[in-house]
Amino acid sequence: RWAILIENADKKNFTAKAEEYMDREDFSMAMDMLSSFSRDETQRLHAMSREKFEKDYSFSMRKSKESGQIEARTETAKTAFSLGLPIDIIAKLTGFSESELKSIMSNN
Repeated sequence: RWAILIENADKKNFTAKAEEYMDREDFSMAMDMLSSFSRDETQRLHAMSREKFEKDYSFSMRKSKESGQIEARTETAKTAFSLGLPIDIIAKLTGFSESELKSIMSNN
């Protein structure tokens, strides 16, 4: 759908095409983005920069969350191991494989 928008952006029949899709949320979002990119160069670069920032921020937050989850699972594994639980039970509790758990425990 975005390709249709971009392909027809400079054509005379664009307005008619756009009206066909305007009630669709995704197309409306595409129109808003095209409009922001069609402004002067400074505004276009600003919009692109903001979009990159938002993607980078989202990626960073996702990676931080994943890292925190791995750290929490590792601590759970260490505690369970110190309590004497069998490795197969620890694997089920944490989602680590037995070989991953052996590696974690050998790094202590």
